[in-house]
Amino acid sequence: MIEEIDWDQETYGTIGYPYAFTNNSIGTALSGDQQSKQFDNLPLRAETQTIIDNRLVYGNYVDGFDLAELDTVAFEPVHSERPDDFKTYNIQALPSTSPAPGEYFQKGQNKNVGFTIDASDLQGNVEEGSFVSFSFTLNPKNNFHVYNVKGTGYHQSPQMGEDFDNAGLKAHGIGTYEDYESAASAPPVNPSFFAALGAESPLTGHPKGFWWQNAEKSGAKFIKDQINLYGGVPAVCSGGVTSAVNQDGITATQNRFKWKHFDMLSEQSSIGDVSDVDFGTSAGNPFVVQGRPVKISCSFTAVKDLTPTEVVDTIARILAGELQSRDPDSPNEIDLLADNITYPEGLEYSIDLGLNNGSSVKETSPVADLITMVGTRYNSAQINDGFGLGKGSTTIGGGGAEIGGAGGGAVDGDETITPQDSDIIKGFFVLNKANVQFGMFRDEGYEEDKELTVGQHPDLQVEGETISERNGEARARFGMYIKEINVPDDEESILSCMRRPLPGARWWFFAPWNAAGNEDFPAVDNVLLGDADFREYSLFPFTQPNGSQAGGLQVNPSFAQALGHNIDDDDAPQSRLGLSAQSNPDSEVDEYIFIDHSTSNIRLMSESAVFRQEFFSGGESNEQPAPPWKSVLGGLYYNPVYKDLVASEDGRQIKFFEGEAPGGVSRFSLMDGKGGPGGSGTDDNSIYDNYVLFAGGGSKTKTSQEA
Repeated sequence: MIEEIDWDQETYGTIGYPYAFTNNSIGTALSGDQQSKQFDNLPLRAETQTIIDNRLVYGNYVDGFDLAELDTVAFEPVHSERPDDFKTYNIQALPSTSPAPGEYFQKGQNKNVGFTIDASDLQGNVEEGSFVSFSFTLNPKNNFHVYNVKGTGYHQSPQMGEDFDNAGLKAHGIGTYEDYESAASAPPVNPSFFAALGAESPLTGHPKGFWWQNAEKSGAKFIKDQINLYGGVPAVCSGGVTSAVNQDGITATQNRFKWKHFDMLSEQSSIGDVSDVDFGTSAGNPFVVQGRPVKISCSFTAVKDLTPTEVVDTIARILAGELQSRDPDSPNEIDLLADNITYPEGLEYSIDLGLNNGSSVKETSPVADLITMVGTRYNSAQINDGFGLGKGSTTIGGGGAEIGGAGGGAVDGDETITPQDSDIIKGFFVLNKANVQFGMFRDEGYEEDKELTVGQHPDLQVEGETISERNGEARARFGMYIKEINVPDDEESILSCMRRPLPGARWWFFAPWNAAGNEDFPAVDNVLLGDADFREYSLFPFTQPNGSQAGGLQVNPSFAQALGHNIDDDDAPQSRLGLSAQSNPDSEVDEYIFIDHSTSNIRLMSESAVFRQEFFSGGESNEQPAPPWKSVLGGLYYNPVYKDLVASEDGRQIKFFEGEAPGGVSRFSLMDGKGGPGGSGTDDNSIYDNYVLFAGGGSKTKTSQEA
């Protein structure tokens, strides 16, 4: 049996019942009783009824039904050619890089890893009634890097779109200048300029690199200016990924986190500075998230014959989350294209690195590539003034913004702020346990027709002509972004970490907050709220509140292994850091190393002076430069301003990271990278390696701001 239908003799008795049999379903077989019986013997009426031996028996009944009159003329099959089953349509998902939503020609432009749906090789139309399934997996080669370039940041390269050929660097992003004639940094274009670029890209049909980011969008101009003015490129810039917006999309606080650390200089049980901090401020200082595969799939049934362009548009609308109207009297765009739609779901994964309080790994471990560097929160004026490289100064008065502050606060009189007043690097952490949720956006600018200057593109030779990046192909481009990251209530979800400033030294991970509490602090669920007991970690001996002496981490067994390095020596590793120029100026046991100091250039320093202020013999007048890593034994916690924001909005919850603004708009860059303070650049010729690491002294594990 295929299907049961309701027969209406008056309606179908003469014209027949139009039933389409496509042989695409599985019917049910009729039972043997149904197949062999000649008729149903049921009484019209009966005076008695009983059950004998499980049989229903009637007495004094009248039976006999009139036979139904059937007109077999109305049941005439109309044969049609059966379409092919399981057609394979050649639709591809090309790797691509998409500009973040916003003005297409904006300066300081974020960009996101993504894909381009390509049906340019699709032969013919997809027929009405066809079931189309589209599925692929986004699998990063390395890890995800999240950062922001709208402040003073920069990307690793200007690459954009489907064209990854390094020859595109010669084009200087000529197509992304909105007002080419007035752009001072734009190269002159002429036939010889385009001839030097070689053949057009086979993927885009445009000159290679034509739609790549120009110097302002990619941050190359910022890099050049910093090198010319201050001799290097900062890793810690302004405007990272820790800001929080309210329900109207307006930035409510610039920094979601503060950093608390133990004061190793006082040698007393005490807490050091509590600072406003930031991370994800550039490609040289990304927020690093472990990369894992993300499967993207959808399906639909075509409600009409679809051209290749309409197939792409249908898939794009589904991936963008466009819903059907469900109103036959007022259909929307997708109603006219598809039905029986399934939307992407499950765009998330969980992270568990398996680290705990006291774990350590080699600098060559994949875990080392996941370390995020935390820096002082600067504003763009301070970075442009050289603060990120330990240069410059700013004079502020009433209403000025101080380093690491919220800005806009009153200051009595004028005050000169210099980078030496704040350590540039606060510390390091790793995302150990978390749930990561992703979103997608359609790059509308990719499909828009743009009116550029005559001659700016080889095909634009007449005033008023337009061109699009899609170039007439059946394509649509999407970018991926991280919507939010949530961490469980576990003191080991976010682990801080540190290492010795020596080649080959291991990374040591620690939980800065104690969820269990003690006699002075009650137990807490979420240590990041800042109410938990803060563990006092010091590299050096210190005095506890009760007057007893604590040996510091140098007598901690798990830390002793992390203190090891690749230099053979008979001394125990912890003895190398125990003696210093302060306690024993004539000692040769302490390790002296060349440091690219953030405020004092390259100099010879004792290893212990990297972590606390040291003095040569002769007193304070002969003090060494400020220790660049004095704050590393600390940890993140939520800024009270951010907690108040969450409490003021109904239904809002605290989240470790929020990368989506109201309306489903990506806020930051998301790229596939390998760098970070624990790792290296994406390749041997990346911006990260050439500039940031080079300025930092060439060490694989150093940025320009690391000791």
